[in-house]
Amino acid sequence: MRVKKWVMATALMCSPLAFTSCTDVKDNSGEQQATISSERIAFEKQLSVQLQQLAQDVKIESAMESTNAISDFVASIDLDALKQKIDYILAKSVAGATTVKMESLNAQDKQAVATCLKERFKMTDAEIADLSVFSVIDANKALSTLTLTFKDGKCEAVYNEKTEGFCIEVVKPDGKTTKMVMKFGPAGDGVNLFATRLLKVTPLAIQLPESFDISLTTAKGNVMNGTIALSSKAASRYLSFNKSQWKANVVLNATVNGNKQSIALDASYEEDGHFAVSTSITASDKQILAMDAKGVKEAYSEEYLDGEELKALQDMGPIFSTCYGILRGLKGKIVKEFNITFGGELVFKGNCCDVAKSLLALGNLYKLWNTNPTFNTVDTYTQQLNQYLPFTVTQNSTNITAQGKFVTTMKGITHEEYQPAVALTFKGETEPQVMLNNMSATDRENYNKMMGNLNTLIQGCDKLLGSIVEKARQLGSTIKL
Repeated sequence: MRVKKWVMATALMCSPLAFTSCTDVKDNSGEQQATISSERIAFEKQLSVQLQQLAQDVKIESAMESTNAISDFVASIDLDALKQKIDYILAKSVAGATTVKMESLNAQDKQAVATCLKERFKMTDAEIADLSVFSVIDANKALSTLTLTFKDGKCEAVYNEKTEGFCIEVVKPDGKTTKMVMKFGPAGDGVNLFATRLLKVTPLAIQLPESFDISLTTAKGNVMNGTIALSSKAASRYLSFNKSQWKANVVLNATVNGNKQSIALDASYEEDGHFAVSTSITASDKQILAMDAKGVKEAYSEEYLDGEELKALQDMGPIFSTCYGILRGLKGKIVKEFNITFGGELVFKGNCCDVAKSLLALGNLYKLWNTNPTFNTVDTYTQQLNQYLPFTVTQNSTNITAQGKFVTTMKGITHEEYQPAVALTFKGETEPQVMLNNMSATDRENYNKMMGNLNTLIQGCDKLLGSIVEKARQLGSTIKL
């Protein structure tokens, strides 16, 4: 879950085009240049071709079908009914737990377990030295035969050896069923995650397999399927999210009316303490959007993150609220390098020296959207983006690179409404020009179509994330993980 949240944070933090989709744009950054670089002419000519292609390719019906189906599924899970079964489920799981003696561990495992206990439970060296055993629950054995069925405000928990995987099904009043199934792969080189403490005494780890497959089936058929894998790159299988070497891979696929989409994610925590993440969206076997961030590492103190200014992120919607929780949990982040590629062609490359302040600026702009803000109000946050998010733009097919900058522009023609927009400076030019200004009406229409589809998907993900976070919060307060 943390990886998925971080991806959403990265998407909002890094995407320079997220707030530039509009019907028309008027530049307020100064007079138009008399001379236009030959590189700009070549760049914009190729961009016109690419926008036409992207407008046709960026169709997200499948992704939205899946996103909305997952949101509805999560919202339909009756937590009050589940809470009545939690003790029963935990008792069955704990009964199958394995006791591991500290003295039986090799040197690498013993060190890894000590690191996990310090970070997860704040245990001291003396407390760890006195600890003789801990428990491990095999997720495969505990869940692979369990089916939870929600119907009419009740939850039925059934263990059946013939079940092929952990299943949650929701039966709606009209009798239609939505079912999510998780099938566990082989134990192999899976990992052990420290999750909670039994009776506030014995540390408990959950053993995960190498991978597991998930699928979501509604009355419309199978609307989503995918694979999730988590592995340790270190010598030990006992995993700490903050200090172990680990790698996660997620691939989700959806097909509706023959239209195929997929979302792929890779994330890893390296030996030097750097966090790396990459993600991509593909439609009909064509890459629409790809992002990667490298050299992501801790940057801030708790005092910095607990300030009232940053706490405002909690009131800026589910994604920003989630981002604030991630920033606190991971002590904030800096990003040494990020790359965002549209359609395999347009590459935005830069870095971020203050993720927290960048998110805060984006959050404030998000709140201002469609409220007719003044130029000065918007420009305050535009300049903050320039301070924290320097970037360049490269067109792969022409191998042309321009220096990027955010400028505050007027949205529309008949009314004053301002927004940040991407402005570029090419070789031989001295002043940045807004990227959209020289577009034809057709190019602008294609651009708006592409960005409108992507923004719709982001809004759907925002809704989904809000549903999941709220359910997880309510469930966590019950079982005290």
